[in-house]
Formats: sequence, C-alpha cells, structure tokens
Amino acid sequence: MRLLYFVIILTVLIVSCACTQSHRFLLEDFYHRNISIPIDHLSENAGNFSFYYELSTNFKFDQPTIIFVTDGQQRYGQAGRVDELAKSYQFDTTFNLVFIENRGRQYSFIDVTKSDNTADWEKVYNLLSSKQMIEDIECVRRDLFKDHPESRIYLFARSGGG
Repeated sequence: MRLLYFVIILTVLIVSCACTQSHRFLLEDFYHRNISIPIDHLSENAGNFSFYYELSTNFKFDQPTIIFVTDGQQRYGQAGRVDELAKSYQFDTTFNLVFIENRGRQYSFIDVTKSDNTADWEKVYNLLSSKQMIEDIECVRRDLFKDHPESRIYLFARSGGG
C-alpha cells in the first residue's frame, strides 16, 4: 500500500512539473536569449510568447553576422548547438552566427490545439507560415542590434528555412 501511495505521489509530481514547463531556454545570458514577441505579427490582439535565439561564442558586434534559418526538424536545428553548427558548416570565425529556434519548437513553443486537444490546422497554417518567420527574424535583428544599427547581417537558410 505504501508503494502505491509513493507511485501516485511521484506521478503527480512528474505530471505537474511537465505541465508547468515555461518553454524558455534554461540559460539566459549574452549568448542565450529569450525575447517576447507577438504570437501573430498580423494581429495585435493575439498576445506574445517567448522566442529563443542563440549567439555563437565568438560573437562580436564589429563582425558581420549570419542568421541561420532552418525548418528546425534535424539535429542542426536544435537549441544549444550554435557553435557545433558553425563548425559543421565551416563558417569562418570572423563571422558571428545566430541560431533562431523556430516558433513551435521546445523553447519557442506556441500552443496550436483546440479545447478538445486536436490540432487547430488553421492556426497552425497561420502561425507557422513564412510570413511569421520573416517577422520573427526581424524581431531578433531589432533586439540584437538595437545599439548597433550599422551591423551587417546575412541570412543562411537550409531545408524548410529556405
């Protein structure tokens, strides 16, 4: 009987921790950034959500910056791996690399379910569209370079990010 109580309490704790996840990257510093941006850039009343992006460890504002855009489905589209990404694509260290975790992923999560827990496909189509992605990139650019408007940026896209 004690074992049953233990299992029930443990299950409740695990479920409650999973349900309270804030969908923010755990580390926030100069290189790991969570910013608040509109859920729907085309609708002022939709609210905001936490959007994650990450800078390479060689980042300097006086270097040109590559913003790496992926569809976020492969290993190279994972948060916490921006330096591995730069190395695997052989980007010169005189370039900064910015990895954007696409909306809908773990740390840039947007709920697109209906009240009955089925997918709201109209919402998915709208919120995960290229129109939204373009505005997300602009939000990152404005946040990162607000004090350095002269900075040069390049976009590098791969797979669905292209």
